[in-house]
Amino acid sequence: MPIAPRWRRSSYLNGIFVKTWVFVVGSVAICLLTSCSSSGGQSSPPTRTSLSSSASPSSGPVPTRSELLADLLQPGDLPSSWRATKHDASDDSSDAADQAADAACLNARNTYSDQLVDVHSPDYDETSGSSITSEATSFRSSADVDSDAKMFADPKASACYMSVARKDAASGLPAGYKLDGVDIKVKPGTNGGPANEVALITGTVTLTAQGVNVVTYDSTVALRGNMTEFSIDFVGVGAPVSAAVQRATVDKVSSRIAHGG
Repeated sequence: MPIAPRWRRSSYLNGIFVKTWVFVVGSVAICLLTSCSSSGGQSSPPTRTSLSSSASPSSGPVPTRSELLADLLQPGDLPSSWRATKHDASDDSSDAADQAADAACLNARNTYSDQLVDVHSPDYDETSGSSITSEATSFRSSADVDSDAKMFADPKASACYMSVARKDAASGLPAGYKLDGVDIKVKPGTNGGPANEVALITGTVTLTAQGVNVVTYDSTVALRGNMTEFSIDFVGVGAPVSAAVQRATVDKVSSRIAHGG
């Protein structure tokens, strides 16, 4: 999973906007009809508020597929304005290539072949065009998770993820769309969040659609459990997903991981 990296998409390593790119392009059409466009240039990533603390990941057997799914986002975790839909797996086929590109850029070990199970929660969407997704991946050993986590602390992480994201974004734009800019910041550590948070990856994509400037905001929280990696991804079109929703969502998933996964 990782960044669009998500620990995105299949582990911590994929480029951050790669996974959501099809969603972003489709949501811009909604944005053009609901006045959520931005007339300015590149906007700053959303500011993150502190999250409540949580216990460290538990040890024990690798979680099963059903246990991983139970740790991910559930319909009751979000306000009623968020509608659950079946996960869109149309872009999952590029996970391996994107993770390999990120690992090569960072001169890190590619753990993709050590994955055991990779699962997604439903996708949750708002009429504004915003979306929240979550993913969990189990591995053969905790060393795989340690190796992936170290990549977030590499000083080149932001630049490497950004390079992969720009390439994929530029190649995937339909007619009438122009990519104006991609900005990604990788912040390793808990960042004031729960103890099992590994990194916060924030970014913006600025594009011109039918002559209108639109900014999309992505915030991905990477969490870890027992031989497992988790990601929660928040994408807002025209404005970030609210800090309150992000905080509450991460707290719920983090607590499940710490006490079960």
